[in-house]
Amino acid sequence: MPPETQFEKNLFYEKYKQLDPESRNSSPYLHIEPSYLNIAKCLRIFGSVFKEFYMARTVKEQTELAQIFNNHLLVTYVMDAFRDRKISSLGEVLLNPNATDLFFSIETLNGSKNLNPDNQRIARNILNSPWADKRRIYIQYETYNFLSSFEREQFSKTQNLAIACQIDVIKNHYIIAAPLFMGTLTFDHFRNQEGSLTFSKFAPLWFETLPFDLLGFQVGANVLVPEAETIKAAMVQEGTKKVYYKMLSLLTKKEVSKWNFIWPDIALVEAKLLGKSLKAAILNVNLDAKKTLTLSALNHADNALIRLSQAGADLLIIQHSGPIDVEIYKILKTIATPPHNPRRFCLVDGSFSWKILRGAGLL
Repeated sequence: MPPETQFEKNLFYEKYKQLDPESRNSSPYLHIEPSYLNIAKCLRIFGSVFKEFYMARTVKEQTELAQIFNNHLLVTYVMDAFRDRKISSLGEVLLNPNATDLFFSIETLNGSKNLNPDNQRIARNILNSPWADKRRIYIQYETYNFLSSFEREQFSKTQNLAIACQIDVIKNHYIIAAPLFMGTLTFDHFRNQEGSLTFSKFAPLWFETLPFDLLGFQVGANVLVPEAETIKAAMVQEGTKKVYYKMLSLLTKKEVSKWNFIWPDIALVEAKLLGKSLKAAILNVNLDAKKTLTLSALNHADNALIRLSQAGADLLIIQHSGPIDVEIYKILKTIATPPHNPRRFCLVDGSFSWKILRGAGLL
């Protein structure tokens, strides 16, 4: 069972952070445990070759276990097709949405209190997304495509779900999208080794890299944190841009002239994670350290999160010299980890930045 209360969620997250860095930074195959599956739409949307490929690999027995296997196989192949076609997340699609566009991301779906499957074949839930600031987004689905009555009942409550959808209708004030499938994140899949299965309960939290996991930032791991006002005063005195540049120098071990700024606020660099090199994009929107970094601030920075997600990096980092609002964690995870193409992400706030610079003798 997933954690329900905020206390349980916080405790669960603490357990995730306490995993050893090698395990926590591994990359198991991310799968979706479907609660809703429109088989006909999945087979129709990708054409006859896809359908033949899938049908040739299904189990032909007329048993419940065979049907469960076939459902998971179909979800797997649809996710493969989404990855191969480079299907975008909802936030990216909404920049310029068109009818028939596909999207796949982890979103919050509001509950439908009036859902009555006995006399209602078509239902509609509101997608509660930070990207939906101009149009309301409805997910419209056939109630007979739920895989069990229990799963159907869950849609009366608000849920965080992986949602693979196709846009059907675009109007000035709303969008209607039809799901291919919806479900929860899991590592329980035949593509994973047995060791990965033990971490399946953490799948909704996976792919976050903590700042001290990165080789360039490990100098701050054992530095004690002073009072918040001490950190704020030091960060304000140092200046946002100067802190950002010092953090980049530690992360890359290179001079300023070797940094690749693909945007004035985003550098594309090479970082070391557990002895391996990976391409990292690090964003700093040049906000004063006195201010909390909020989603509104990022949206005002010319769709900074979308630009970060499209930087072509394996690790997406947001660095700020002050506090970072908890909403940023949720939205960064959403944009960094579409289920068919998850990347790692990392948040470095003023407290982490202070410890890292202090440990390196740069503060």
